[in-house]
Amino acid sequence: MRYVGILEETGKCIDESDAYEYAKSHLDEMPQEDKNLFVDFFFSGNWVKEHEMRSRKQRNYEIAEGLRDEPI
Repeated sequence: MRYVGILEETGKCIDESDAYEYAKSHLDEMPQEDKNLFVDFFFSGNWVKEHEMRSRKQRNYEIAEGLRDEPI
């Protein structure tokens, strides 16, 4: 399988085995909105976004009491 470019990518053909490296090499060229979406996707699995650092004891208390203002 391969990817064949259209529109501004017309004339480019990327083999599936090279697709990851090709895409990775273009990350810095993405518009900021796409970069933000990529970061959100990348950290969507095994990560929790914290808005400020708190002590572990305080964080555990808030979780136990249901007081956190952001999802865990």
